[in-house]
Amino acid sequence: MKKTIIIFLAILYISSALLVHAQEYPAEVPKIKGQSAIVIDAKSHEVIYSKNENQQKYPASTTKMLTAILVLENCNLHETVTIDFNCANTEGSSIYLQPGEQFTVEQLLYALLLESANDVAESLACHVSGSVAEFGKLMTLRAKELGAINSNFVNPHGLPNKNHYTTAADLAKIALHAITIEKLIEISSTARYQIPATELYPQVRYLKNSNRFLWGQGGKHRFEYLGKSVDIMYPTILGIKTGYTKVAGNCFVSYAKKENRSVISVVLKSSGNDLYRDTRYLVDYGLYNYETTQSIKKDQLITNLPVKYGLKDNVDVLAKNSIFITNKKGEQRNLLKTISIANKLQAPIKKGTVLGELIYTENGKVVARVNLVSARSVSRLQIWWIYVIAIVIILFLLLLKNWSKKKYKQMQ
Repeated sequence: MKKTIIIFLAILYISSALLVHAQEYPAEVPKIKGQSAIVIDAKSHEVIYSKNENQQKYPASTTKMLTAILVLENCNLHETVTIDFNCANTEGSSIYLQPGEQFTVEQLLYALLLESANDVAESLACHVSGSVAEFGKLMTLRAKELGAINSNFVNPHGLPNKNHYTTAADLAKIALHAITIEKLIEISSTARYQIPATELYPQVRYLKNSNRFLWGQGGKHRFEYLGKSVDIMYPTILGIKTGYTKVAGNCFVSYAKKENRSVISVVLKSSGNDLYRDTRYLVDYGLYNYETTQSIKKDQLITNLPVKYGLKDNVDVLAKNSIFITNKKGEQRNLLKTISIANKLQAPIKKGTVLGELIYTENGKVVARVNLVSARSVSRLQIWWIYVIAIVIILFLLLLKNWSKKKYKQMQ
């Protein structure tokens, strides 16, 4: 009897532990309070959950993610930036830049991404493009190159402007590029930073990241999550950028990583701690309910194709990039793989030339695609070479015939 009770209690304890563990992460589709949201897998780029993801919204300071991208793509971290009078007097969040002060690009990037300083944003914009207006054009152009086709940017900080807008889906596409820039992630995941005093501002500037996932503990930095009161601080969530204006509400573009999985989430037009709850829901739902596997490896041999008029009569065809597929755990997807190849390849072909495409579809919708490229160059067999070869063969045969005749006479 005693043994039975012990076994029963052990089973009860294990079941309770499993139940508690199961409740740590949302198993159901998140109920997001923000007006627009999306979470995507950072490897496969597949959408795991979305809500009004293509609805145009004001981005507030999430704009500064794109500003940082452009600065890092166009500047050296150790370049000196001299502060202009107009930039120093930009409205909104500020580190109180003084006209004539000088900083490195790196110092200002910390101020941009941690303190979300608007005066810094304009100073960096002018440093890159000469004016805020020209930088805005560069922002829109770069955004469209990254696939953010439903966005338009006119300033580097996100202060309200009817011509300054984006979508949750577009911000996620921009973030996919942002996470490939190591320095941007390093800076945006830093909780605190100091800028030394200058002659024109004789005080150390202490910067604190507006992203409370990096440091928020206790008191007002707690919220209800899955029936428990938890700290906002959550090491799984790293960068990238928060944002707030009255018209935009609370916004956040985040990058989260757990072991070999990583996701990007975007929440727009949320409020207060709901922003952090929304983001946590999205991140946990994406990380713990889905898995991502590699379906095609970069440079994987896909097929071999014949080539006309080439010094080589065939060429290997490789996948230009990897393909990752994201599945909900325990579920199988009915994906159709299609290979589309150009007909009747002819030399010359350069190494890396796109020869076709491999596409995965599901119910007629494209899930993933990758270009197929030539593994090597194939030079064209020139027509005059054919004549040369023919002449050489004829001469060889004639010589062989003459040699045979001489040999025959000698034998007689």
